[in-house]
Amino acid sequence: MNNIMLIGNGGHAKVIKDIILRLPNYHITGYLDDTISQPGYINNVVYDNIENISKYNRDNYFVIAIGDNKTRQQIVRRLDSIDIKFATIIHPSAIIGSNVSIDEGTVVMANVTINADVCIGKHCVINTMCCIEHDINIKHYVHIAPHATLTGNVVVNSCTLVGAGVTVIPNITIGQNVTVGAGSTVINHIADNCTVYGSPAKIKR
Repeated sequence: MNNIMLIGNGGHAKVIKDIILRLPNYHITGYLDDTISQPGYINNVVYDNIENISKYNRDNYFVIAIGDNKTRQQIVRRLDSIDIKFATIIHPSAIIGSNVSIDEGTVVMANVTINADVCIGKHCVINTMCCIEHDINIKHYVHIAPHATLTGNVVVNSCTLVGAGVTVIPNITIGQNVTVGAGSTVINHIADNCTVYGSPAKIKR
């Protein structure tokens, strides 16, 4: 049995909880969140502050159940001095192609398709009903929101949000710290540190 503790206790954690409940040999043992000031147990499940994670790291794997990219990155850095095992969580309905690499801490949600020769980094969120086509490289701390479609040979750099319903045409590189607004169509490369939206997507900030 793999014991899992979720770091985070909001709406995103609810979705990840539902995935874990569908997986054989996985069991949620607790939630760690900065908003929990009084540690305790509810129905044999731990609720505690993130600062107390060292009490639990020997017997548990962890998932950062927070949708915001920067927050996930900050938590990993905050816990860097502690020996922690991060789990990779994949919904049983996801379709995973050949030669796909998914790094630790990443969550793949319901009805996602990931096709051949895709590389996905650490602590990413591949959200509900995304389509990740062949030969795609998604770096660390990326969030691909529901119903987004990334066609072949796309690169998405770290800490970028690809919004709900976005389409990215083939051979596009999206920089780091980028936000692609919901419903956009990306037909050009996107530089670092900007916000784009529209069809075609254009820089707005």
